[in-house]
Amino acid sequence: MEGERRAKVRELAQSESWEMAKLVLEQSPVEQRDVEWVALAAEIEAGLGFTERAIELYQRVLDERPRHPAALYNRALVFADAERFEDAVSDLEDLVEVEGETEDALALLAECYLGAEFLVPAWLCAKRWETIAEDAEGRWSARMLEARALDEMGRTQEARAVLDAALSASSEPCAERDEAVALRASFDAE
Repeated sequence: MEGERRAKVRELAQSESWEMAKLVLEQSPVEQRDVEWVALAAEIEAGLGFTERAIELYQRVLDERPRHPAALYNRALVFADAERFEDAVSDLEDLVEVEGETEDALALLAECYLGAEFLVPAWLCAKRWETIAEDAEGRWSARMLEARALDEMGRTQEARAVLDAALSASSEPCAERDEAVALRASFDAE
């Protein structure tokens, strides 16, 4: 029965049925040292918008297993949503140390560096993200973040050059390309 309940909670969390997931979770006694169960409870609290409770639960997971990749990443997401970018950066840097560079981690790390106004790390991280991006959407997003970081550093000419190179290399229509065109136009308006 316990295994079925856990599977149901995971399924509900994956479908973002947060209220129902919390109800099923509350019917199950949670062992305080059961790291995976506490991490799932944290994910549900975050999904419900209970940021501080989610952070507290992720901290319990990390107290037990300081290098828990999912807890580091998910807590960073919660920190980023709460605009606590420096806290998110700390977790993401730890995550990269644990797991290596993944596209998801670098994408979020670059955004959080920018949010924390760590402009040079944001730019460098975006450049690295672009090199490992698995698809055109990821590469476009990385280039736009790179250009935004350069612009924030007062290096608008270089930001334009990044977007110009990307735009000339790919004429295939897509939403990300349209965003890049709009970002490039905003540089001209400055």
